[in-house]
Parts: sequence; structure tokens; C-alpha cells
Amino acid sequence: MVLFIEPQPTIGEAWARTLEGVTAAGGSAVHVVTTITDPAGRDDSKLRGVADRYLVERYIGNHHVQTVQTVANTIFPKSFYRSPGYSWAPELKGTEEETALNAAADELYARYNRNLPHLRQFNKTGTYFQRMIAWDNKKGQGYNQVAARIKKLRSDRSQNWSTSNAADLAVAGDGELEAAGLQTFASTDERTRGFPCLVHVDLTVRDKTLHVSALYRHQYLITKAYGNALGLARLQAFIAEQTGYAVGELTILGTYSDTESRIWTKAGVREILADLRDAGAA
Repeated sequence: MVLFIEPQPTIGEAWARTLEGVTAAGGSAVHVVTTITDPAGRDDSKLRGVADRYLVERYIGNHHVQTVQTVANTIFPKSFYRSPGYSWAPELKGTEEETALNAAADELYARYNRNLPHLRQFNKTGTYFQRMIAWDNKKGQGYNQVAARIKKLRSDRSQNWSTSNAADLAVAGDGELEAAGLQTFASTDERTRGFPCLVHVDLTVRDKTLHVSALYRHQYLITKAYGNALGLARLQAFIAEQTGYAVGELTILGTYSDTESRIWTKAGVREILADLRDAGAA
């Protein structure tokens, strides 16, 4: 049943191929695997342009459509992070450069938490990033999973470990955080649809390169998929900068993925695919 999408270098190309593949499968598929080989690279501007033409802030019936940027910000709020312009390295320990990196990350978390009451007006159940940096769990209110994973990965980097899978971002689980896990989904949550669709983010290091895989229980391929991939790529780049690893592949597994034809109509989906082909996604 698995639908394996040929790995693509950019987010736009991966999105186009995945939408095309699931449409060919009848509009929905289980176990859809999409890989972006260069998530930190320059995206395809023409394909992104197609997404931006359709994904404008509006309602289609009762369904709220958000921009690619808005969706991406629920996973990583890029505008809140002021990068110092370099990556962490073991030799920076105790230096002003390390202090600046730490301060940039701390300010990101603080700014997001300060703005959370405003953000919750538009995301009533919260956001993925909020759950990653300040979510109720057995470690206590506001436990910052991202900061904990960065600390662990820096420790591994200092010991010159080239392979590690001890740092995951679990966004679905039982509330118990082991050495690995970024969590946004509680075991008591019995909803079958809606937020959170992203349930787990895994961080794996091999040959000093940080690879990320994300598990979605439901991937909305038109309304959310582009923004989801962009947000994950930005989160990956942030963690890589803060830990000194190179950025590797980004893989997304949708246990159930669909083209949302009930919202966009089958003709609408065909129109989007035609625009993608015209933009170069042949």
C-alpha cells in the first residue's frame, strides 16, 4: 500500500510530485513517503508561486484556508528568530559566540511565548511550536523539548559522535518524555481528525549531518502540505545551526494523505496540477 514518491531536491518539487502521485492513486493513499533532499537549499520559486496563488487567506465553505507562510509558522516562526549568522561548534564553548547563539534561541522561545495569547486567537488548540517548547507534560509546565534536544545534540557533537538517534521531537505520545521525543499529541486525545495531525518528528544524525523525518496521521496535500514542509525545513535548519550539524534530508510520512477534493473539487485539483506542470513540474 505504500506510495513512495521519488526524492526531490526542493520543497516545491516534492509537493508537486506528491500531489500528482496521490491524485493518480485516486485522490487518497496510505503510507505516502515524500523526501526533500536539500531542504535548506533555494526552493523552486515558480512552484511556490502556484501554491501562493491558491493558498490565500480565505474560507472555502466552512474550511479556513491559510497561506503557506502562516502554516509554516505553526511549526517554526522564522520571523521570531534572529540568527547570529554562524553555527555552533565545540570550540565555541564558553565564548561570546556561543553566548550569542544561546541568546538568539532563548529570545525565540521568549518572543513566541509572549505572543502566544494573540496566536491562540487564530489557533484555538495551540500550535506545534508551542507544544514543542511549552506544553503540559510529566516534566512540568512549559518544558522546552527543543532546547533539551539541542543540548543533547551538542553533547554528542562535543564527543564527536557521527551517528545518533537519541533526539526525537515527539508530537504525539503518552506524555512521558524519554531521552528522545518532541511531543504534541496526548494519549488521552481520542479525536480522529483535526489538530494535531503532525504526531512525531525524529532527528537522526549520521556522518555529522542532521536528518529529519516527520509522521503525519493525516496530510492535507493542498491546504497544509507545502506549509508543513516549509516549517519542518526551517525547524531543521534552526536545530542544525544551534548544534553544528549539516542539514540532511527531510522525509515526511503521511499515514493517510488526500487531495481534499471535497474542498477543492476534482476539477480544482486538476487545475492546480495543470498550473504546476506549466510551472515546470512535468
